[in-house]
Amino acid sequence: MHELIGTYADSARLLGRRTAELHRALSSEKIDARFAPELYTDHARQAFYHGMLGLTAQTLQLLRQHLATLPAGARDEALALLEREEQIRPFFRSVPERKVPATRIRLHDDLRLEQLLYTGKDFVFVGFGGRADRPLSERRIKRSPLRDVASLLLSFDYAAHAVLLD
Repeated sequence: MHELIGTYADSARLLGRRTAELHRALSSEKIDARFAPELYTDHARQAFYHGMLGLTAQTLQLLRQHLATLPAGARDEALALLEREEQIRPFFRSVPERKVPATRIRLHDDLRLEQLLYTGKDFVFVGFGGRADRPLSERRIKRSPLRDVASLLLSFDYAAHAVLLD
């Protein structure tokens, strides 16, 4: 891997370490309840479940709206997915029932490569206001730190495609 991407692997490793340290710091507050870690309660799991259902419905609706603009092969796959819509929702049923031995914390909530400064030796996180397209009340919701990690990984994917597509 080092031959293919050189020092970027070292930078990615450092970024992973700094991201873990960020989440450790965000979960270390025990006095201020706004920043104290919380367990996944029944209510939190129920909210997560309904959020997943809502996002799924929103995504499928967006897919329906853009069907005509998709290339033929992608359109066929999209139609096959839309035909299985009723089979998707049952996959989420276990979410509110399953106890999760993890905590929820305040997040960066907009963790993308654009929200990082590289000093030449280290990374600095910026943009802690969260996504501006969401109300402040939603940005304050405690979530799994994996949400930030997933956003960062998606940002790497976007960057790679940007290079490939110039």
